[in-house]
Order: sequence, then structure tokens, then C-alpha cells
Amino acid sequence: MKNIKVYIIIFVLLLSAKLFAQVNPSLNYYPLHIGDEWQYKVTYFDTSPNNRISYLSKRVISDTILASGKRYFLIEQPPFTYDEIKVLEKAFVRVDSTNGVLYKLPYENGKEEKLDSLFCTARDYFFNGDLYCADVSVKNVFSQPVLSKIVTGRTSSNYGLFWRQALGIGIYYQENWIAIVTATGNKYDLTYAKINGVEYGQLVDVEDEKNLLPQEFSLSQNFPNPFNPSTTIRFSVPSVGAEHVQPLHVLLKVYDLLGREIATLVNEEKAPGNYEVTFNGESRLGESLPSGVYFYRLQARNYSLGAEQGFSATKKMIYLK
Repeated sequence: MKNIKVYIIIFVLLLSAKLFAQVNPSLNYYPLHIGDEWQYKVTYFDTSPNNRISYLSKRVISDTILASGKRYFLIEQPPFTYDEIKVLEKAFVRVDSTNGVLYKLPYENGKEEKLDSLFCTARDYFFNGDLYCADVSVKNVFSQPVLSKIVTGRTSSNYGLFWRQALGIGIYYQENWIAIVTATGNKYDLTYAKINGVEYGQLVDVEDEKNLLPQEFSLSQNFPNPFNPSTTIRFSVPSVGAEHVQPLHVLLKVYDLLGREIATLVNEEKAPGNYEVTFNGESRLGESLPSGVYFYRLQARNYSLGAEQGFSATKKMIYLK
């Protein structure tokens, strides 16, 4: 009996080693570790004679298990878009290790979408022909030879999208543009990467990311929703006035269904920028709130110009214990 147990243990170890060895190395075309960072030189081009250049970073902030039971990584990044970038975005991403599909879920409420197939090979169409793996070859990235992949989207006469990935590094170039009269879009060139603690390239020390100020007020849907016991609320305060830096008085409160005030989360002047606060259903005077529907309201006022200019928005959230 003892020998049988030993054989079973050996078999399990060998099987585990075999399964581990079968992990597809193409998953490394999109590495994901908490603390990973990529810095891109972003060139925005439009109808003006001069391109606008900024240095923006993509970062893996944390990981989490969402209600679906799937593990996602929370990423802050420049939106990979053809529009001029005004603010960084947050999104949840995951890679299905069985089929190599990369998924993105908006940080706020939204539907999960497919971004890429990491297992695609050269001259391979996927996602019903929406994407095409044009080439896989050896290229030099940060002066190191790596296996490089070029993926392109379905193109037309007025729209273009493609990106290049390096094994072990990720996306090192991307281009998004739209052409109606003349082309407008962004080019993203990787200048620095830190992957699982290993650094590549040279980090450019710039303040551009701090200067990406929102252009309008916004109040986002809390996340998660329903929540238990805490949830995050994000809001944006825009630039106003000639100097574009006037602080605004911001008031963010939580109410119950009867309109009674439950909590004051923010009551102070805020400079232009993007903010987030946490509301905890168990932290009210040491008591837990009952399950149910609550509302949070953002109000902002600008008195600097001698007249009341402001913003007000209310959203619903559900506390479910």
C-alpha cells in the first residue's frame, strides 16, 4: 500500500510538471505582473502643422477576482485611440490561458470585449476576420533580439489600426488613426518597460501625465456595484478660467431612499484633476447600513469669477450584504 501511495505521488508530480511545461509561451506577448510598467512616447497628429508629443505610462496596479469568478488585472494606461488624449483610463484586463484571448473590461460598468489573440500565427485571421496577424519574425527591441508580432485591424479607406508586440515585453508600437479629410491619430512608441522587475530602455522623467487635466465635470458609476462593504466613487474636476488651475469647491454626499444624508465624502476645494474616494457601508458611526438602494450626489461650484458656475449629478448604488 505504501508503494502505491509513492507511485501516485510521483505520477501527480510528473503530470503537474508536464502541464506546466505545456503553458504556451505566446502568452508572454502580453506580460502581466503587478508593478509592470510601460512608458510610451505618444505623437498626436492632426491637421495642424506641428505634432504634439507627450510621454505617458501604462501600469499594472493590482489584481482582483470579480463577480464572474475570473481573475483580472487593473491597469492604468493612455487610451489607445485616435483621439487626442486628455486623461488616462483604468480598465480590467485578463488573458485566457487556454485560448490566448486577451479581454478588456471597463473600470466602470461595461461589457467585456476581445482585444487580441496571443496565439495567432503569421497570416492568420481571427475574431471573424476583424484582426489579422501579419507577420512573426525576429526583431531588435531595446537592442535585444526578440520574437516580434505585427497585428492589424480590419482597415478601410478612412481608418487604420495596428500594433507590434515583443515576446516578454508586450506592445512596443501602436498606431491608431482616422482619415476623413486628412488623417488624425496617435502613434505610441515604447521608450521604457519594467517587466516582472526587469527594466528595458530608459525612463523619461516628465510631468506630462500630471498635466492631463479633464476638460469637463464627470461623476462615474461606483465600482463594484452592488457592493459589500465598500465601493469606489470616481469624479473629475475640469480646468476653468484663464489660468486653467482655479480650484472648485466640491461636495460629495451619500443619501438614502428617503433623502436623508448618510455621509459626506468630500467637502473641500479641489484643483482640476481626477479623484476617487471610498464609501464603506460599515463605517457610519460604527454601525452597518442596512442593505438597499442609496444615492450619491456630486456638487461643484466656482465662485472665482464673481458668479456661481457649477455642476451637479446624482447616481444610484446598491448595498447588498
